Amino acid sequence: MGFLFFISALIASSAIISLPLAAFIRSNVLCIAASSIITEMLLDLYFVTLGLDPKYPEMALLAVNIVAIIGTPLILVSTVCFVFLARRIYRKLAPASIL
Repeated sequence: MGFLFFISALIASSAIISLPLAAFIRSNVLCIAASSIITEMLLDLYFVTLGLDPKYPEMALLAVNIVAIIGTPLILVSTVCFVFLARRIYRKLAPASIL
């Protein structure tokens, strides 16, 4: 159950960053790169700060490696999906141009 929560947390954090960022960055490639880098860095920062105080700091550093191995492909795929979903949503919400 913990691994399922971990995957859900990765996808949710990717969605929280990708959807608003797609409103400001118009290029799909740049938006995907920026949101995946920001998501990865925030998760790595969380796990590194988690390892500062506990009894087993090597476990937190191991979590950074697990995020890098398992999380990065998952973050990239979910970021691509959420950026294209945001483009579709924002296109429907935009007012129609009168020609």
